Amino acid sequence: MVIDYAVDYNKTDESDELKLQIHNAVNQGDLTILMSNYEQDLKNPIKSLVKGSLVRALLIQIQKTKVDGGLAINGIDKLLKSQQLVFGRNERGLIINGENVKFICLKSLNNIEKLIIKKDDNLIDDGKIFIEIINLIIQSKKVIPKQLKSEWISDLNALNEDATSTDDKLKNINRIWNLYGAYFR
Repeated sequence: MVIDYAVDYNKTDESDELKLQIHNAVNQGDLTILMSNYEQDLKNPIKSLVKGSLVRALLIQIQKTKVDGGLAINGIDKLLKSQQLVFGRNERGLIINGENVKFICLKSLNNIEKLIIKKDDNLIDDGKIFIEIINLIIQSKKVIPKQLKSEWISDLNALNEDATSTDDKLKNINRIWNLYGAYFR
């Protein structure tokens, strides 16, 4: 379209070399030849409308914008797919990478409670509890309100303290279920 426009309105020859130069310039996003004619057409808009050059230049610009927008959307789509990030919402809540975040948090909190109940004062159970707490903190970022985040993290960290008895940890778990459970349902 731009090559035909340049040939029609610049009164240039139709050499293959000139067409190739214009084609390469357009591929790199350079519409100088079109824009210079467009600026001239704006000086005499009535005359340009009658001869059709102004409308034609506008249509070419619209088409170029459409192509550029399509390329940008394609690039964003490829970026999201390359990072394998799939965000969405459904009636059950936030979905990331095809998994329901609230369900993951509920499962993690339940695992922590089970580990505390069966804890056999060994480092393996302590490590499992610690990993579940870290996982829960990371996963719950999208679920727990910002106003409660510091208290939430403090409550979870209390579950991993050695000095706290199992009964106190279970009371803390019960309090966590009561206070934060609604955010996971």
